Amino acid sequence: MMDVINTETGQKQALNELVALGSANPEKRRIELMVRCRGLEDIALKEGKAAVFLTITAPSKYHKNSKKWNLSSPRDTSDYLCTVWTQIRAKLARLEIDYNGVRVSEPHCDATPHWHILLFVEPEKRDLLINTCRAYATKEDENELWVSWEKHQRAVVM
Repeated sequence: MMDVINTETGQKQALNELVALGSANPEKRRIELMVRCRGLEDIALKEGKAAVFLTITAPSKYHKNSKKWNLSSPRDTSDYLCTVWTQIRAKLARLEIDYNGVRVSEPHCDATPHWHILLFVEPEKRDLLINTCRAYATKEDENELWVSWEKHQRAVVM
């Protein structure tokens, strides 16, 4: 419902049309991310690296729709995920695992963020990277992960 007017030329254009042309447009941001990921992939392939895709989310106590919710805000959860990633990065550095990649934060339906991470690593260090990330990402409330997994397995079998 707003227009932008160029005071020098008098040209008038709808603000929403201008927003759609720029990087504020979510579809353009998604395409830009895909282009960057593809570029990283091309470089990684030339270097002989393997791709790893991870999703890291916080335990249920960080989710507003959980019975275990501890009143954490999305910001608190983001801080938690940053702390976990800091620990992972430090461990990977100690293990001398060289990697590069990209991370995207995405909200669950209750606004609690989770991360999607695309990493590229030397093939012989891929499993060590995955296991390190898994160990730190599941360290807090690890038992909850396995209870959820067992429920999922029973549901699949039935």
